[in-house]
Amino acid sequence: MKRLTGTMAIGMALGIAAVPVAAEDAGGPEGWHFQLAPYLWMASLEGDLATLPGLPEVHVDASFDDILDNLDFAVMLQAEARRGRFGLFTDLAYMEISVDEETRGPFFSGVDLETDTFFATTAAFYRVVDEERLAVDLFAGARVWYIDTELDLNPGILAGRTVDDDEAWADPVIGARGSLQVLGPLFLSAGFDLGGFGIVSDITGQALGTLDWHPADWLALRAGYRHLVVDYDHGGFVWDVALSGPIIGAALRF
Repeated sequence: MKRLTGTMAIGMALGIAAVPVAAEDAGGPEGWHFQLAPYLWMASLEGDLATLPGLPEVHVDASFDDILDNLDFAVMLQAEARRGRFGLFTDLAYMEISVDEETRGPFFSGVDLETDTFFATTAAFYRVVDEERLAVDLFAGARVWYIDTELDLNPGILAGRTVDDDEAWADPVIGARGSLQVLGPLFLSAGFDLGGFGIVSDITGQALGTLDWHPADWLALRAGYRHLVVDYDHGGFVWDVALSGPIIGAALRF
């Protein structure tokens, strides 16, 4: 049962990304600029969590392979709109995780665990530097989380039982991001944010860096690394984890 409880955490190891837009824009200096960027974060997860009432807090150390073994469905997408120096971005992810296992004792015939996880970061930003080769944004917004977990104990000697719980919260976040053209179509991008501040979570934050290749004005391919932490504890629900791993993605700009 402890192993099953720990498995609920692996759904968080695919994550959120607000990747900076390069200084070069496909739409020219005037009007609106838009970006859609699907991505994959191949992260591991380590931390402490308790997501169902009546079950103890456990320590989890899950690799990306562990995540893939139990992942049913996932989508991750960042969208952005900018006009002049002002803009908005939204970064969202949704995942479905399921685990089915037999139990060792005769009291229940098996255990089914399902976890649905949604999280999104939405922020407004202002471009403080907008040069030919360099762009820097400052942003402020919120990171929203929603986790729904259901544990079904299949009938054996005892009748079947279902335990279900969900949790939602939102943390304020502030941060900065930038992109520098280093050689022809190659750009270095980096970003960080910090939030929570004890208002909801004790703390949340992330840092990421990518190398971006722009084969065309409307397309960027990127690869890099990200680290994310969050420490949330409310009414017995605990989500105190760190996620780290490579990230790959593509950005379509128009």
